[in-house]
Amino acid sequence: MRFNLKFIGKLYNKLVANDKFFYLLILLISFLALILLQPKLKTKLFKFNRRKAFNNFIQKVRRDNEINAKIFWEFREFYSPGYFTFNKDYVEISSILQFYNLGGNKSDFLFFTSDKLTSIESIVGEIDRFNKNEDDCLEIFFESENSIICTRNKNEIKISFIKTTEEMMEANGLFDYIDSEKELLKDKYWMNETIVLFD
Repeated sequence: MRFNLKFIGKLYNKLVANDKFFYLLILLISFLALILLQPKLKTKLFKFNRRKAFNNFIQKVRRDNEINAKIFWEFREFYSPGYFTFNKDYVEISSILQFYNLGGNKSDFLFFTSDKLTSIESIVGEIDRFNKNEDDCLEIFFESENSIICTRNKNEIKISFIKTTEEMMEANGLFDYIDSEKELLKDKYWMNETIVLFD
C-alpha cells in the first residue's frame, strides 16, 4: 500500500509540474461544466434530456389543467434551442420590436425554428379562428376548450393553443408593448401552433 501511495504521489507531482497537463485539465473541467450546467446544450446533445423536458412540460400542463404561456416559452427554448423570425408585414424592427398594421382575421407575426421544433405565433381577431383539428391526432396528451397537445404520428407532437393578448404580453418579452401596440392588440387573441419532433 505504501508503494502505491508513493507512486501516485510521484505521478501527481510530475503531472502538476507539467504546465500542459494543468491547462488540459482546466480545459477538460470547463468543458464538462459547460455540458453539465448548461440546460440548452444538454438537450441539444442528449435526446433523453429532450424527452425529460417534454415530460416535465406535460406534467405541469396536466397539473395546472392549462398550457401556461411562460412555461410553454421556457419548454420551447430548452427542448430545442433555435431562432426567431419576424414577419415584417406585422412587426416593425427598429430600435424596438413593434406591432403595426395587423391583418383582420389572422396575422402570423413570429416564427420559431429549430431542428426539433417549429412554432407559428399569430394574432387573430376572433377566438373562433382556433381549430384544434382533433382529426390530426392519434393520441391526446391534454385537451381543453382552447388548447390541445397530441401526437400526429410516432415522431410528431402538435401543441396548439389560443390565449388572450394580455397573456402573450406576460410571456413574450420580445416586445415593449407601447400604447399604440396595446390599442392594436385590444380585443384580439394570441394563437400558437407548434410541431415538436421526437427522436
